[in-house]
Amino acid sequence: MKLGKFMLRSMKCDLMSYLYLSLELIDNSMHYSEIGDAGIAFFKAISCKILSVISYIEIEFENMVFSSALKNRKDANKGGNQLLIFSCESAYSTKLVNYLILKDYIVIAANTVDLFSQLLCDNFYDLIILDLNSDENIQMILDLLRNIKSNSLYEMVPVIVISQITRKDIIQTFIEEQVDDYFFKSLDLLVLDIRITSFLKKKKVIEQGQKYLDLVLHGRECVESELIEAGNYIENLLPKKTRNEFFHSNWIFVPSKRIGGDFFNYYFVNDDNLIIYLIDISGHGVGSALLSLNVSSVINSYVMNNNDISPYKVLNYVNTYFVKFRSDMFITLWYGVLNVKTKHLRFASAGAPPAVVLSEKGNIYLKTKGAILGIEEMYPCKESECYLNKFSHLLLFSDGVYEIENNQDIIMSIDDFYKILKKNTLNLDSFVLERLYNKMLNLSKYNVFRDDFSILEFIIY
Repeated sequence: MKLGKFMLRSMKCDLMSYLYLSLELIDNSMHYSEIGDAGIAFFKAISCKILSVISYIEIEFENMVFSSALKNRKDANKGGNQLLIFSCESAYSTKLVNYLILKDYIVIAANTVDLFSQLLCDNFYDLIILDLNSDENIQMILDLLRNIKSNSLYEMVPVIVISQITRKDIIQTFIEEQVDDYFFKSLDLLVLDIRITSFLKKKKVIEQGQKYLDLVLHGRECVESELIEAGNYIENLLPKKTRNEFFHSNWIFVPSKRIGGDFFNYYFVNDDNLIIYLIDISGHGVGSALLSLNVSSVINSYVMNNNDISPYKVLNYVNTYFVKFRSDMFITLWYGVLNVKTKHLRFASAGAPPAVVLSEKGNIYLKTKGAILGIEEMYPCKESECYLNKFSHLLLFSDGVYEIENNQDIIMSIDDFYKILKKNTLNLDSFVLERLYNKMLNLSKYNVFRDDFSILEFIIY
């Protein structure tokens, strides 16, 4: 119970931290009226809804704890738990029933199989005692035990067999049939009372735990529903796959969970220049998705409000903006500006994998220096440039594309990916990203990507 409450509060605190960070970023940022900010507004709503679900579960936990405490007090006042006893020996049965009644149990006794079965159907009991008074009744008691254990209503109800038979083979048989305790009649009834009390306490803990689990699972279903909606919305925020006189674009985005920390975009800022960027936030889930959308919003706001598309200046501004928040999530970013008429590409990278230019003459790896964003106020960054040939392919990707565990239990490196890239890009008549996706998926030990898979491809005309 305490662990469940702690986990819920931890989830709530983490989500609130991410949400407050996002709200502060949005309030402080310059307004940009494109779809990116609509996405952040949507995620604010999604986060608030998820927070409300967690708060509801937390309140229900408190109500259940209070109700449980109240029920325990009522049980103590009205005589406690209800026990069902089966015994063919009237003298011992009377002695046992009277003793347990004095211990504040509600006791119902049966001396025939038919009566016992009827009582079992008519009511519910917290614990059942079967009296094995002779060798002749072994099979009958075993049958009763099997019937009880096969009844889904009583699968969690403790069953104690009381007997004077001490043969090890008989005891072993009952243990194999899942009896909860085998009690010798030679022992004092006080010992039996202690064992009954122990079983009933464990049963209450298990039942309460099941209630908490059911509540958490219900809450999880609600959260999952919201995350599916959020994941679908993120895909709608991604840029349209475009074909024009300058280029043909395509992409594949597969989040490792319902929503991930990757986000990318490309759009014209004027007739000549196309902005392209790919953001990768460490971690997964709502917090990472919110931060990636915030980074996108800050980039868009800076570019539109300052009329400045310089990769060096954009990365420096993003770093200056986020360093004051000191998030525990890392921000990596690849940002480029392509003049579609001259095919001149300026680019900079903040800890992101180098983009690759594919051509018949060979592959060019656009390596440039740049640290992860939001860590240090003094930000080292280098802007680079190159010219793209006609019919060359510009390929951008996140580290989730190649950091997969193969069948040899080895995490693949970017150099391994470059080798695969070289073998699978001999034919450049069409997009290569689908070939790469299938190849990397087949190489994965788990046949699934454990990090967000994001890859963009531009065929230059």
